[in-house]
Amino acid sequence: MRAPQLEIQCVEQPTLMDPFSALNRMITSLSRKLTSRRVQFAQRLNNLAVLHQARGHYRKAEALYLQALSLQNSLAADDLDLAQTLSNLANLYAVQRRYSEAEPFHMQALDLYERLLGPDHYCTEAARQELSSSAIRRMQGYFLNQEVS
Repeated sequence: MRAPQLEIQCVEQPTLMDPFSALNRMITSLSRKLTSRRVQFAQRLNNLAVLHQARGHYRKAEALYLQALSLQNSLAADDLDLAQTLSNLANLYAVQRRYSEAEPFHMQALDLYERLLGPDHYCTEAARQELSSSAIRRMQGYFLNQEVS
């Protein structure tokens, strides 16, 4: 009887990853996760602002919209969420008859909608109409103030 022989297999050792590459991959992955969470947080701020606006809490709504815009601008994202926040803030100002403050936000929202969705999309059309309405109301207010003086 022969003794069993042990087979020795050579297993290739995996090469170790360059520590800089590993750290860069980790940072990239974490950055994507953080960006995603910041985007979600900005969306939630916008949604909360909408609720406050609906309840007539205009100061709180304005602060939340501005916080969401600040976060969205720091992400350098030209996307539909940013356009929606801009539009919501503009509408908040319009509801308060702060038309001069509303118009720049209406224009930015309209610009984004046109670039992202095209000139004929219903969101673009709505943004164009909101800008026009705000400009007309501002001018009506100007002429009414002139008549009173």
